[in-house]
Formats: sequence, structure tokens, C-alpha cells
Amino acid sequence: MNAYLEKQTSGNNWLPDRHTVYRSGADRYTAPSKPLTELESLDVLERQMAEFAKEHEASIQKIRENFVLQEDTSVTAFLTDDRRLPQTLLEAAGHLKECFGAETVLRLGITSDEAGSRALYAAAIWPGSVKTARAALAKFDDWWLAKPRLGSGYLTFTYELV
Repeated sequence: MNAYLEKQTSGNNWLPDRHTVYRSGADRYTAPSKPLTELESLDVLERQMAEFAKEHEASIQKIRENFVLQEDTSVTAFLTDDRRLPQTLLEAAGHLKECFGAETVLRLGITSDEAGSRALYAAAIWPGSVKTARAALAKFDDWWLAKPRLGSGYLTFTYELV
């Protein structure tokens, strides 16, 4: 049969599958009790987007509690662009404090190269010697490198001597 005679579509159906609508909590992926109309599906998506935005803002607030951010808004913009990073940073903050000490100040900043590629870095502000800072970072790296691609090349951990 000639494929040009059949009805063709772009495949850009943005409505959710009525049986796999996102649900929060324990019943996250259960099918709804009745099929949703298109308008109900869009309403569910709108509520989910608002919930995701609220969760992201709470994550950013927790980041501010654990890290000193660069003065401009570039860090929060970066974290909004890649919404996996806040949870990764929050998990890493505990391990950084464990390796460098509970009183260590952690700082987040953005670095970019001449091609315009940007990356986020988390630095432990370290008042001690280079030798102890390297040992603490090596201890942290044992944990970090065991994680499967959490930062995807956009997140670096380092120390800054003061």
C-alpha cells in the first residue's frame, strides 16, 4: 500500500496518555478511575506544572541554606535550566561537610569557557593547607565518582584556599 495515501500526522501529540497521568505520592503512576477529557488532561498538566514549580522553588531555598551563591542570578538560572542539579547539590552538600568539616562554607558559582559553554562549580572555602584540602576532596571524590553521571559534566566540585 502506498504510504502517501494514508493519513499522516506529525506525531506531536502533547496530551498525556490518559492512563499514565502523573500522580504525586504512592499512587504516582496508577491509571485514573475514568478516562479524562482533553480539557481535564490539560487541567491536570497545569496543576502538575504548578506543583513542580513549587517543589523547585523549595529546592532552591534549601540550596541557599547550604551554599553561598554568586551575587548575580546566574546560579539560580542555571539550576532552573537543569532541574536535576538542585537535588544532586543537596545530596552532595552533606558529603562535602562530612569530608571538609561541618563548619566549612560552601560556595556555588558559574564558570564559562571562550566558546560560551557554562558549568556550575561548588567550592569548599578552605582555611587550611593545600594538602588537607586535597585529601578532603579525594575523600569526597570517592563518593562522587561512584554516582552515575549525576552532574552530566555540568557540575564540578573543588576547593578555594583562603
